[in-house]
Amino acid sequence: KTISKYVSFISEKKPLDTAGALSLIPNNQLDEPVIVKNGDIISNINYDDLLNFHNTHDMPITVCVSEYKVSIPFGSITTKNGIVSEMVEKPTIKHYVNAGIYIINPEIIKKMKKNTPISMIELLNDYIDSGNVSAYPLHESWVDIGSPEDFRRAQKKGYDNK
Repeated sequence: KTISKYVSFISEKKPLDTAGALSLIPNNQLDEPVIVKNGDIISNINYDDLLNFHNTHDMPITVCVSEYKVSIPFGSITTKNGIVSEMVEKPTIKHYVNAGIYIINPEIIKKMKKNTPISMIELLNDYIDSGNVSAYPLHESWVDIGSPEDFRRAQKKGYDNK
């Protein structure tokens, strides 16, 4: 199958937050996993690979994650009860961040309250506690353009033509 055959849009009559609009999908159209992408994300993700990952891991929700590095320009000190237990010079800390791309199985969407606002974070947290969310590590390019500053930075790097 080619994923591009299955692209559709939903119009909200009232704001339903990031995930709430999913409740507007008619149940009779929910027979396959739904890919959701935040509108302020630019990525060259391979959706076929993502969907294969989702199906292989047999979880109801997959969230794409991107590695984010924070460099601390000083020596970092860890203490325990006021005693130095570790010291690392200028560490780089790696975190996974939510990349704003998700796959959600139909049964999750069918359980949602119709036309009710809910954030994607709230929806994810409902399933994270029961161990039902897998993380797909993005290796492709990923840029958040959610603020004017981020958008200008992406344009300078040439992401506006991709």
